[in-house]
Amino acid sequence: METVIAHELAQRFRIDACAADATKEWEQSLVQCAKRVKDTGEAVVKTQAERSHVQDMMQTLLDNDARLQSTFAEIDQIEHIVQRVKETYNKVAESVDDMEKSINASVSSGFPFLPRRNEAVQPYFPPPLPVDIYRTEDLFSS
Repeated sequence: METVIAHELAQRFRIDACAADATKEWEQSLVQCAKRVKDTGEAVVKTQAERSHVQDMMQTLLDNDARLQSTFAEIDQIEHIVQRVKETYNKVAESVDDMEKSINASVSSGFPFLPRRNEAVQPYFPPPLPVDIYRTEDLFSS
């Protein structure tokens, strides 16, 4: 009887039967961990590729920034040239207006009821405003 009980207890408490549930859970945990390791590896590879792409884009942006800054400097220089030319044009236009006024004041009137002057009138021309004459090299110096 003791052997039957011992045999029955041995069957009931066999290590593989007792540990079957724990072994199954352990295998499932290993599968999940392996999947996480694989997913993490894929994420690392993707992150490295994106990092490389971002570094390439940053280098392109830095290169374009240098060209853009150069273009802005040229635009500033052109704005300066336009301003100088505008100032010169305004001075010349003002001098021409003054001369036209002087000529109109010295010319006899075209009205028939006014007496004509027989004497020669020397018109007064005001001196023109000083203007700077620029050489191309001065305007477009590098």
